[in-house]
Amino acid sequence: MPENTRLSRMVVHAKEALDRYVSGPDELEAALAGLSESDLDLSRAPGEWTIRQIVHHLVDGDDTWSQAIKMALGASGCTFDLSWYPGNDPWASELDYAGRAIEPVVALLRAHRSCIAQLLERVPDSWQHHVVLMAPWVPQGQQMRVDALVSLLTEHGTEHVEEIQRVREQHGL
Repeated sequence: MPENTRLSRMVVHAKEALDRYVSGPDELEAALAGLSESDLDLSRAPGEWTIRQIVHHLVDGDDTWSQAIKMALGASGCTFDLSWYPGNDPWASELDYAGRAIEPVVALLRAHRSCIAQLLERVPDSWQHHVVLMAPWVPQGQQMRVDALVSLLTEHGTEHVEEIQRVREQHGL
């Protein structure tokens, strides 16, 4: 395949990936539209996370992994260490996902994704930059490129928006 054809396919892929990533906050806001404060505390079943908790989890994940993207863009090859992370449930409990308002974190999601999109457009070869992930589940380290990180965040957001939609459907909202 000629180099210019391969390059234009990469550019199209990056543009599509970036568009999906940036549209995530719109999808989340659409899934939350019309919900009351009490609706935010509904879940699919007892013991499962509520809509409110799902929103906090989604945005905290985005917040954390956005730092990995910024690290990769600013110092490609550096180590992104998640050995401190205690797991989803302890983190949610310590940060009171069940009791906090969601408006500030939804605004944070929009701001982070806008900022990261700007960086991706300005840093040369941004999609190929990487970090080395260190975490209890990958003790030897794993290289993660920016394109994979953006995809991870996009898919994580989509999964949780769909989860919110299922809670709404179950409760007739």
